[in-house]
Amino acid sequence: MKRICVWGTSFKKVADEAQLLAIHTILTEKFPGASIHYFARYGEFISGHRPEIRATRIAQVFRIVSLLSKADLLLIVGGPFYEAPFQALTCFSLFIAARLFRCTVAAYGITLFPFRTWWGKILYRGILNRLSVIEVRDAIGIDILRELGVTSRVTSGADPRYVLEPAPPERVREIFKKEMLDPDQPAIAITTRYLHAEAPKWVRRSHAYSSARVNNANDVMGRVLAALSDHAQLIIIPMHPSHDEDDETAAALRAHLRDPSRLKVLTQRYSATEVIGIIHHCGFLLAGRQGSAIFATATATPMVAVAYEARMIDHMQRAGQADCVFDWKTIEYEPLMAKIVEVQTTAAKNRAMRLDDAKQWKQRAWDDAALLETLI
Repeated sequence: MKRICVWGTSFKKVADEAQLLAIHTILTEKFPGASIHYFARYGEFISGHRPEIRATRIAQVFRIVSLLSKADLLLIVGGPFYEAPFQALTCFSLFIAARLFRCTVAAYGITLFPFRTWWGKILYRGILNRLSVIEVRDAIGIDILRELGVTSRVTSGADPRYVLEPAPPERVREIFKKEMLDPDQPAIAITTRYLHAEAPKWVRRSHAYSSARVNNANDVMGRVLAALSDHAQLIIIPMHPSHDEDDETAAALRAHLRDPSRLKVLTQRYSATEVIGIIHHCGFLLAGRQGSAIFATATATPMVAVAYEARMIDHMQRAGQADCVFDWKTIEYEPLMAKIVEVQTTAAKNRAMRLDDAKQWKQRAWDDAALLETLI
């Protein structure tokens, strides 16, 4: 029986949950009957919501060492390589423990942020140069690794989340009715990014945060939503770690609407597959989060994106929609509004092309997963 340990997945945000479910879907398909354990900061929370997933808290050191001592593979996924001291220590400790037990260590479907600190560069360069395989889910990740000084072979693949299927239409209609929304009326899905002065330092640094930029972005987005509110239900899908963050962003945006009640924040966090289904049902997405843009691409849903980080621009370019993404730092109302109108009016004409693209991305994600079979 194959024994696989996975580090880097999370349940903190909807996009993290989607990553977790995608990796689990791929591993159970590629290695039927394998023993799969996930390491996370809140293991019991994940297992409580997803009983089919066995997760262990990273603080359970002896349990993790025991699992690694018997493992064939430590698979690092998601975006765990960021410059926070405890996170870096965790990555280093897991890597060293796995190597001591002669366990293969590989990175698959990872995302990366630019490395800025001297200690982060030294530590992560040392780890990444010693992995058996490195596959990044964002093409920009290759540039980041080369800048870091990683000389190992790096490949770029499709995001593993493309393998996920949306929740059934009847479940999505239930959600709409529960949220006091009309499933038969036009709707626009919105995902937001809440940036503020108290955000973690590495987040503010990686997003080029400034209060002036936040105020301008909120002003532009608010004006856009005011223009759209007469024609469709506006639905903010919570994708932040905390629902309060979506509420804070909504409050800033509602200030621009004649009728603030036209902008609805869903009352709870829905599962990743339900969120994919909601985006698909809405028929248009104004994407502030990369995960939601991937969901839209996977379901052939028309969208326009606001990029808060380079990964979003990278995704839109790879999806053949480079003209549909706007940098949040320099965003302006007129170009954004014009592009939204253009995408909406050409949606029917471009549907076949989007469906074909979605099919190809899903197939590529499964084809890329064949790489895992070479590791054990």
